[in-house]
Amino acid sequence: MGWGRIFFVNIPIAIAALVLTVRVVPKPLNRPGSALPGLEVAGMLLFALFASSLLYGTIRSHASGWTGSGTLVAFGVCAVALPAFVLRQRATDHPIFDLALLHRPAFTAALVAMFVGEFTAYGFLA
Repeated sequence: MGWGRIFFVNIPIAIAALVLTVRVVPKPLNRPGSALPGLEVAGMLLFALFASSLLYGTIRSHASGWTGSGTLVAFGVCAVALPAFVLRQRATDHPIFDLALLHRPAFTAALVAMFVGEFTAYGFLA
């Protein structure tokens, strides 16, 4: 038995959480004219594409360098997906992320501080 088996403890916890969620959380009524919006699938997919390409490009940079083709393609996808996400959020009635929050100085400062902190921590790991 290796230490990696410890991660299998998450499987029964996830199953229990799923069962409890289905039993306890009420289902939303999604009727026409209802105040509950549907899922914004396009926005979710665009943000997932942005985040995963950013992560992949950053991780890939160790193996192939910052100017490697895999790294540059990943960052290129990232550079296309983020503006597409922003445009989609402006166009939809029920955005995933309300872009008006960026006009609040405290919110924007907190985002910048988190980015700088994470970027600095990554620099220490490299």
